Amino acid sequence: MRSFSADELQKATDSYNHENRIFGYTSHFRWYKGCFEGRLIFVKKYMDSSIPTHSRSFLADPEMVANEISVAAQLSGHKNSLKLLGCCLETQIPTLVFEFPMNGNLGDQLRSNPTCLSWKSRLKIANEIASVITYLHTALPRPIIHRDIHPGHFYLDQDLRAKLSDFICSMALPEGKTQVENEVACGTLGYLGPEV
Repeated sequence: MRSFSADELQKATDSYNHENRIFGYTSHFRWYKGCFEGRLIFVKKYMDSSIPTHSRSFLADPEMVANEISVAAQLSGHKNSLKLLGCCLETQIPTLVFEFPMNGNLGDQLRSNPTCLSWKSRLKIANEIASVITYLHTALPRPIIHRDIHPGHFYLDQDLRAKLSDFICSMALPEGKTQVENEVACGTLGYLGPEV
């Protein structure tokens, strides 16, 4: 994993130019398309605390982002996880750099052009989603619960391979436990489990 400087990412994204912002935005981060050393990159820039509280519903803190970096790094070797290339620690909240998903995210693909994916592609994508979730739950020393699975968190590469990302809400199960209780709900409305 590479350490990027703030200046490198400013240059790669043309100073986080709004024309490089992609996949809409959330109240707590923005995705930017960038180019670094001739390669397309996907930059996840968290909003800092200088933004007034009433304009955002959630503020990522450095500890949560550190957790996201840890989980993304553990999964970077899985073919259905968006590969974390590195991060910048020079910003108030770390900025993450991922491989660039050439075909956007699954949610946007399904909303903007529902017929763009053949049934064969959809079945392949469903299998890939199941594969990476199974990996999260069973292949690591402590099972990881993503807690925010939805089509917008799966990105599609040039071969329409589904890649999971956005691990800000994820958590590892404590050793010997099969479930956890958390005081704070984390996730996207409409996709939260009924137990939340």
